[in-house]
Amino acid sequence: MGTGVRLRGLRYTCTWVQVSNTQPGTDTRSHRCLGKTALSVAGQSRPAVHLSVCPCRCSGPGAEAGCAPCTRPRPLTTTPSPRPRPRPSPPPAPAPPPAVHPAMASAGGPDAERPHPKPFLIGVSGGTASGKSTVCEKIMELLGQNEVEQRQRKVLILSQDSFYKVLTAEQQAKALKGQYNFDHPDAFDNELMHSTLKNIVEGKTVEVPTYDFVTHSRLAETTVVYPADVVLFEGILVFYSQDIRDMFHLRLFVDTDSDVRLSRRVLRDMKRGRDLEQILTQYTTFVKPAFEEFCLPTKKYADVIIPRGVDNMVAINLIVQHIQDILNGDICKWQRGALNGHGRTYKRPFPEQAESAAVLAAGKRSHLESSSRPH
Repeated sequence: MGTGVRLRGLRYTCTWVQVSNTQPGTDTRSHRCLGKTALSVAGQSRPAVHLSVCPCRCSGPGAEAGCAPCTRPRPLTTTPSPRPRPRPSPPPAPAPPPAVHPAMASAGGPDAERPHPKPFLIGVSGGTASGKSTVCEKIMELLGQNEVEQRQRKVLILSQDSFYKVLTAEQQAKALKGQYNFDHPDAFDNELMHSTLKNIVEGKTVEVPTYDFVTHSRLAETTVVYPADVVLFEGILVFYSQDIRDMFHLRLFVDTDSDVRLSRRVLRDMKRGRDLEQILTQYTTFVKPAFEEFCLPTKKYADVIIPRGVDNMVAINLIVQHIQDILNGDICKWQRGALNGHGRTYKRPFPEQAESAAVLAAGKRSHLESSSRPH
């Protein structure tokens, strides 16, 4: 017969007797409630309460009759094993770093070079000193791109003059005397010009040669041109070669009176250190004949003809609005255009405006005034 014990966590006592060991490591015991035995709970004596089940959680009845003999094997220890504490949840895994575009990763980070869609290439042609560069600069000014850092510009200007061929010693001697024809198609490095424009259309960063008009030579340093949404390429013979002409999505021709062009050329070349007699001789010998033979016939390929150059703000404002539409997201419309037999992308026309009935459908020449003065 055992003595009264207080099982851990239970408010009762019981007596027990050893019956038998039926299984290794277990102890079969019989329990009986001592209902009239006082319990000490929190320092106070209270009468025991009969339980409806045996303390060992067997199925024996309790109440006034007491517990029936319990034969349920249980572990030798009378203290129930403590519940395992729940393990703290591991901290959440850190978020993966944002994906970096392959082009950015190769260039050294997201600030190195942002990806660009294929640019909208605009060709601007016209005779010497017709105002091609001035028109392009005015477009940049109206778009607010002339004050933007070069690498962040959405619109940029390139000149065909940067692609003059490297002259031999004999050719350079003639050039210094005004006896070399810089207005002939063979004066340009058309292969380099084509490959550079092709890379620009593909959205690549390119290096453009730098030409010195005083010494008539190509300098060693180059100009880095970053991708842009719209590229203006101006020059006297940008429409002469079909391979280059078909690359343009829009073709502009700046039409200026020949007398105005001559006076502008004289002033410009005198600032470059040339005397008046040499300028006039070169104009009558090379410039004027080359314009009539090579440049003027390409006027028929223009989509928009701009008479009077930068003075024609109606035409320039329409072109600026067209470029602004491209920068605002309408560039996808011309990218979806079908290719014709020559592989040239269909050109999107200017938006229709009631004030300007002179704007025609794409692929048609648009004269923005009733007539222009012939050369």
